[in-house]
Amino acid sequence: MAPQHVAHLKNWMEQMQQFASRADEDGLFLHDCFEICSVVDADEDSATFEYTVRKGECNFSNNFHGGAIATLIDNLTTAALFTRE
Repeated sequence: MAPQHVAHLKNWMEQMQQFASRADEDGLFLHDCFEICSVVDADEDSATFEYTVRKGECNFSNNFHGGAIATLIDNLTTAALFTRE
């Protein structure tokens, strides 16, 4: 783990959380995902995150909702780009 890469990534995630707070005042998924998602590891070529699926993010089959998965992957793969200096 490279501390500077983790710091870059956490900084980006904090900025996204602030953006999502302004854009999503109703407590929808994007705002919440940055509040509970954490960086496990990061280096110049990769990033590992941890996220716990909550009941409200599940579909009628009690599986993580596909739209929520797509949104999370979209935002976190973008976040991984910010591990580079």
